Amino acid sequence: MNFRSILILGAVFAFLGLSGLIPCARQAHAQVPKVTAGEVLDRESLKGFVTWAPAEFAAVRDVNEGARLLQDFRTEGSDWNVGNTYFILFTPDGHVFICGEDPILDGKYAAGVMDDDGTRVVEQMVTAGTTDAKLVQWCRDDPLDVNDPRCKDSFALRYHSLVAGTDLVVVGGYYQDVTNVGELLPDIP
Repeated sequence: MNFRSILILGAVFAFLGLSGLIPCARQAHAQVPKVTAGEVLDRESLKGFVTWAPAEFAAVRDVNEGARLLQDFRTEGSDWNVGNTYFILFTPDGHVFICGEDPILDGKYAAGVMDDDGTRVVEQMVTAGTTDAKLVQWCRDDPLDVNDPRCKDSFALRYHSLVAGTDLVVVGGYYQDVTNVGELLPDIP
């Protein structure tokens, strides 16, 4: 594990651990129904999955819980990751903060990624608001799956991390191959 990865993981653990100390964040947790990756069957349940995530982040109370949550993000079959349903956290400028499917993408700049129709989908995602998950449709033909619809739904929702001092955007329903994009985030001083 390189120094940058350690810094990113440290920031994630700190964010997840300290966000549970905010009273209004715990209150929001109680009001958002749990929708796991395995329960996502349609557009509405995908939106519920994305809406549930920030409330769960706010419920984390210590670094150990944060570490377990990060591990679950990348564990197939967990509440957070089933098949092509998992989360990607983006920074507002379009860097991948955490990818639930592939840690190699963490830190990569993805704002310029285009779908098969030439739409800059990540740019659309990072403009999401904080009150309602934003629907972003993207098109990609999966030649290995003849039943896969060409255009698909994703949802994005922005939330503020007091620990990181910035907004992050949680995205669910987006699994276009972005392994060859962008450059890594600069080193954190």
